[in-house]
Amino acid sequence: MKITLYSVPNDKEGEMIKKFLIESNLYFKEIITTELKLLQKIAHFPLQRKVSLLEIKNGYVKVIIGFVEW
Repeated sequence: MKITLYSVPNDKEGEMIKKFLIESNLYFKEIITTELKLLQKIAHFPLQRKVSLLEIKNGYVKVIIGFVEW
């Protein structure tokens, strides 16, 4: 499983995602970006604002937009 965090600076949701990954001892790659076009490309969805994304590859690709507590 490959986990990539597309982190937007000063985004509280991104900070919560990163904290969760570290506390859960999950290895992840962090890419810090402020480019809305890159975030939209990863999300495959037109985003209205810059928000951190979590991309999980495990035979398929799952993208989680923002922090989802569950």
